[in-house]
Amino acid sequence: MSPDSVATVQISKSGAFASPGPQMPLSFLKNTERGEIIRISGKEDVRKYLSELGFLPGTVISVVNTVKGNIIVDVKGSRVAIDAAMASKIIVSQ
Repeated sequence: MSPDSVATVQISKSGAFASPGPQMPLSFLKNTERGEIIRISGKEDVRKYLSELGFLPGTVISVVNTVKGNIIVDVKGSRVAIDAAMASKIIVSQ
């Protein structure tokens, strides 16, 4: 690498160096799996609603359970149930 090169380092919210793991919708995670929110897609009102529930980029979340298409997620110590369509808007990295 030449002295003029610039390296990009990604640091997670926790301060640890984050490896750019595979990115997928939250709806792809299985029970007990964790992921860090990368981004939230969808319309502005959907993004605002999810952010008010604590779904923010950099937040580590885990899937508690899935019941009849609904996903129960642990977000910042609170359990939140969302449907699969809403979960597909939340992109996470493992």
